[in-house]
Amino acid sequence: MIPLYWQLLNQFDPIELICHRVFWAFVTLTIVLLYLKFSDPLSISKHPKQDIFLGLIYIPVEQRRKVICWSIVASTLVGVNWLVFVWCVQAKMIVESSLGYFINPLMSVALGVIVLGERLRWINWVSIALAACGVAYLTWQYGSIPYLALTLALSFGLYGLVKKRASLAAIPGLWLETMVLLVPAVVYLGYRFVNGISALGQNGFGWDLLIASTGLVTTIPLLLFAFGAQRIPLSTMGLLQFIAPTLQFWMGWYVMREPVPAARWFGFVMVWAGLAIYVASSLWTRSRRIETVAVE
Repeated sequence: MIPLYWQLLNQFDPIELICHRVFWAFVTLTIVLLYLKFSDPLSISKHPKQDIFLGLIYIPVEQRRKVICWSIVASTLVGVNWLVFVWCVQAKMIVESSLGYFINPLMSVALGVIVLGERLRWINWVSIALAACGVAYLTWQYGSIPYLALTLALSFGLYGLVKKRASLAAIPGLWLETMVLLVPAVVYLGYRFVNGISALGQNGFGWDLLIASTGLVTTIPLLLFAFGAQRIPLSTMGLLQFIAPTLQFWMGWYVMREPVPAARWFGFVMVWAGLAIYVASSLWTRSRRIETVAVE
């Protein structure tokens, strides 16, 4: 549903919107961390990784530099992803952005198998092959190299890999990432405010509230993603991510009325068939495990 939100803000500079995302996400996460810290101090003491400062202290000294470096990498990747996505929405290229997020799950699966050594069953390979053929067909139908789609796929695929290796818990990890981007974001926002071209404070309370709400719009999906990335295989997460671009495609085609040639539907159907096979096999495997446990 996020494309609808950014479409409401299409009159504003996309770079400024990204800076607002960073600033208000940082504010939102700071409030959440302070609430967790002071509402249940005993919980934080038992689970120090849930606290950003205790989390960094909890990590051995030789790993702290690595954590900070990975946070810089993660923040750079997600910043690029945000900027390209918002620009695509404002330029009414939601269908192309959905192609990027169709490619992203395949990249996550590939990274999970190649980098993390995750194993897949034969039925999963069938679903991946179907989805890969669909994506290849869509790329061919596009008529040229989809640079924006590939940028979205590469940036978020690598971001998922980095989050999989994260040492900090989801909330403090995301807080550290937004803090890395905070300084350039504040500098750019300050420049626009001083020159009287800021989106904030110039268009009324309603618009200011929408802009400030970018903190919630940003943090809720990313926190859920970070929690999931640390708990399920990267290959599984990759296949499930076909749900989001499917909804984005529907949003661009049905709601925004973007043209979709009839030939492209064949590629999308192949992708959806691959996802359906994967989900069905996962549900079947889960039911078998439950039955085995019940018998034991």
